[in-house]
Amino acid sequence: MILQKTLFGHTNAITDIIISPCNKFIVTSGVDGLIIIWNLKNGVEVARMTEHATSQINNMKFVETFLEQIDDKQSEDPKER
Repeated sequence: MILQKTLFGHTNAITDIIISPCNKFIVTSGVDGLIIIWNLKNGVEVARMTEHATSQINNMKFVETFLEQIDDKQSEDPKER
């Protein structure tokens, strides 16, 4: 595998990376307590969750309904595609 893009957003080490079942998103979590959702195609940050910013996140799982909302929001904004 060849590195194609560096994603900037976390302030500390990454603890988990998952790819959505639809292959449209990458989700990263880290020691900084952030969860960031990225557009897999262009590397643009599409959502950031800071509710857990006081603790490290180690394991994530996709919930399809949330991803459908993110996907719908991206479809409305042509700049994000």
